[in-house]
Amino acid sequence: MIPLLFLCACSPTSSPQNKATNNIFRHAQNIYSAPGSNRVTVYFNWGTQSDSITYILSDTVVSHLQADERYIPIPLSRVVALSTTHIAMLQEINEIESVVGVCDYYRISNKRIWQKHRADSLADLGISMHVNHEALIQTQADAIFKSAFSAHDFKNDKVLHTLNIPLIYTYSWHEQTPLARAEWILFFGMLYNKFELADSIFSAIELEYTRIQERVCAQHTKPLVLSGDMVQDVWYMPGGKSYMASFIEDAGGNYVFSENTETGSVPLNFEYVLQNSRNATYWIGAQAESIKELQEKNPLYATLPVFSSGNCYSYYAQTNEHGGNNYWEQGYVRPDIVLADIVRILHPEILPQHSLVFYKNLE
Repeated sequence: MIPLLFLCACSPTSSPQNKATNNIFRHAQNIYSAPGSNRVTVYFNWGTQSDSITYILSDTVVSHLQADERYIPIPLSRVVALSTTHIAMLQEINEIESVVGVCDYYRISNKRIWQKHRADSLADLGISMHVNHEALIQTQADAIFKSAFSAHDFKNDKVLHTLNIPLIYTYSWHEQTPLARAEWILFFGMLYNKFELADSIFSAIELEYTRIQERVCAQHTKPLVLSGDMVQDVWYMPGGKSYMASFIEDAGGNYVFSENTETGSVPLNFEYVLQNSRNATYWIGAQAESIKELQEKNPLYATLPVFSSGNCYSYYAQTNEHGGNNYWEQGYVRPDIVLADIVRILHPEILPQHSLVFYKNLE
């Protein structure tokens, strides 16, 4: 391990404060709502272009909408969730029973959703790229939650817009920091007339996350950490300003790709990764259930010095037989627990009583 002195203040550093004034969202950069307002604006940045949609939440019909405005009747009671992150948010505010339709079952971890599926009380809408529109109509949903990944989504969803079911686009995945992503729970709370509950939940998460960060700041060294994984011959490394990089930094790690300025994953060849991770003492984010499976996926992994260190960790501690992974559900909205896991790995003396929840050591 190459020890590096900490240069950090004992305060939250990974979540830049939202620059918009008078905004209830202090961490999230892609959403805006004034205190007490029923208007929520979501901003989409596609690189070469940008869009925005303003959702007007009301229990009475709103007419005379502008081109970029959408009326959402609240409180919602029957919804379709097209992403596991939506399911996680609804679970946290005790509204999982409102879900009447989902897609991509193999990605879902939530036990209640699977119970409803087995009882045939939940519509199977197929896969997210090709939602079954007839089954969707039969759900009689109040709204559809859908993550927006590109400007093409707005064009490709023309059929969904004709179903007379409000379509609510979320963009939390584009937030760069753990707290920013989790803060979107406030939006879900507003949609169910549960803002106070959602706010209290997030405040507790934020407080615990900050408390852990402050304890990490008392440490004097930062172990070098490798992250990412290979798909065929390409290693996809989380960018130096990415969600994963934020976790590693906040947990007191020195990320091997920290000088990079990308927010998404960066494709690299294996030789580059090998050269730049020779001194890494931890690999966090390996995608396997065991060391044997990791080596079987790609024999090149065994040539990494960190491979034989006993410090390879995956976020597969809570997966079900179908492939659903709770890291991408509860872990998404509970970054305080994820941070505690990574701190327990890198600095076990800080949280000696914490047992890993989402991560596990590959043996």
